[in-house]
Amino acid sequence: RAPPRVCLCDCFERDDALHGGKFNQFVSTVFNGVALYDGTQWHPLPSATGVGVEGGDVQAIAVSGGFVYVGGSFVRAGGTEAKYIARYDGERWSAVGEVDGTVLSLAAAGGGLLFAGGTFLSAGGTFV
Repeated sequence: RAPPRVCLCDCFERDDALHGGKFNQFVSTVFNGVALYDGTQWHPLPSATGVGVEGGDVQAIAVSGGFVYVGGSFVRAGGTEAKYIARYDGERWSAVGEVDGTVLSLAAAGGGLLFAGGTFLSAGGTFV
């Protein structure tokens, strides 16, 4: 049996570490594909409507301007519809634009730019 896959670790702006992958929980805490490690313990990224991602896994993480962006094969984040790419603001998850397939990589740049790569053919309704 293969171990659970943790596919990415990205440093957060405060020396915390974000981990994404194909996992649901550690011990008794539910994480659903994304977790924050503060140097002492693991924390989920919850919102009022849910925790982490559902319907797939996290394959990419980027941090910009205090927001956490995740990409992958999921269809919901924090209980909200967010196909393949989502943003976490510290309290709630939201969808980020529209792509029609799995997001495999994310990169944040200055000025609020976010770059995504993956198996999708369109982004925001435009063929890429």
